[in-house]
Amino acid sequence: TRILDFVLGHSEIIQKITDSFESGRPGQTYLFVGPAGVGKKYAATGFAQALLCPQSPRGCGKCPSCFRISSGHHEGLKVIAPQGVSIKMEQAKEVLEFLSLKSLTGHRVIIIDQAQTLNTQAANSLLKTLEEPPEGTFFFLIAPSVAGILPTIRSRSRIVQFKPLTQEILAKKVKAPLWALRAAGGSF
Repeated sequence: TRILDFVLGHSEIIQKITDSFESGRPGQTYLFVGPAGVGKKYAATGFAQALLCPQSPRGCGKCPSCFRISSGHHEGLKVIAPQGVSIKMEQAKEVLEFLSLKSLTGHRVIIIDQAQTLNTQAANSLLKTLEEPPEGTFFFLIAPSVAGILPTIRSRSRIVQFKPLTQEILAKKVKAPLWALRAAGGSF
């Protein structure tokens, strides 16, 4: 399945970024910011699928590469998230090691979930790579806001603001009374 088809809301963001893939001018470092539970990480996974798909710059959803992304086992994708309260130096080293290996896919994608939790040592070790990613390498940093992200990383990233979802979009996915949809604040 093509993941981007299942991201709720955010159609303008998806269109703009996939258009940049098709035109051959994608950014290499994206910073997705917005409230928790609105689909930032899911969208990043969908963009990874599109970038790693050999059939289509939008991701075909049918080839072995797309299936491996959907199942979370693709050799061209590395996802890191906090272990405990922060993303530690060992995880940053895993990313650098992943990038030091020869790419089998042509492209590589790194998703850093909760990027604001990168400890100083880990952030500094990734800084040069984030500033000048190797050819065919794409970073998706996910955070609630730009506030916790190093200014040097922020300045090199394409910042993409994800807004809270509408009550109508929430209602499509979840059967809940109207008061609960209102109280959700646009977040799953």
